[in-house]
Amino acid sequence: MNYIKRVQNAIDYIENNLSETLDLNDIAGVAGCSLFHFHRIFQATSGYTLKEYIRKRRLAEAAQELRSNKRGILDLALDYGYESQEAFTRAFQKETGRTPGEFRKTRSSFRSFTSLDINLLKNKGDTNMIEAKIVEKESFLVIGPAIRATSEQEENFKKIPVFWTECLKNKVLETIPNTIKNNACYGICLDPKSNEFTYMIAAQVSTLEEIPDNMIGREIPGGKYAVFTAKGPATQAVQDLTRYIYGEWISGSGYSLAERPDFELYDERSNYGDDSEVDIYIPVK
Repeated sequence: MNYIKRVQNAIDYIENNLSETLDLNDIAGVAGCSLFHFHRIFQATSGYTLKEYIRKRRLAEAAQELRSNKRGILDLALDYGYESQEAFTRAFQKETGRTPGEFRKTRSSFRSFTSLDINLLKNKGDTNMIEAKIVEKESFLVIGPAIRATSEQEENFKKIPVFWTECLKNKVLETIPNTIKNNACYGICLDPKSNEFTYMIAAQVSTLEEIPDNMIGREIPGGKYAVFTAKGPATQAVQDLTRYIYGEWISGSGYSLAERPDFELYDERSNYGDDSEVDIYIPVK
């Protein structure tokens, strides 16, 4: 499944509608993805969040217009998706270091943010793809604490390690009832909405009949998963491998992402040292 082409189609759609109302769900639809999956693929592929890319492109086009014509600043603000001249001015000054008026008066130079060509960014090809093991996994039950996180600006990569530290420090997993003693625990991404999701630290259990007030319980559906092993200090290794999976592997893999939770498996190999190993399960079809 060529996700590089899908992302480029979405970028082309954005370019053709920069001065129109852009609905993020419509953009994801052009790429043939759910909005949650598209957020992750777009950011891992381009290096920008979807909202960040749109904002930078619109401000770059507005800057070109400020230098080349005398259209009113309010008209430009409204054309490029801002509700007021004041909001546009704040965003423009943050991006360029000048207000729109100052920029037009001084005809300031700036490093323009041009449209991305994902094919050029990913011209390295797939010759060094990390191998994934494709497995069929049965459904299983889990209980554990959870937080709401977002992939915007990779906030999840900051928030989730803190959540793990707190749970391990307070030995939260030891308080989960009806656990199956398999020396494993999970980090699970659930309930995606736009670029937000629920992240759950969980233990496998035999029943969901007893769920503590400060936790949630779920059945993780079975199905086909691509399994990768992150090796090295756990936090950095998992984050680097996740970027690779969504930024490169999925495009050349021949698989599509399935609408099921993805998760990390921590077991006796996961000692959080330099030789730690963590398995990452990505739902595919």
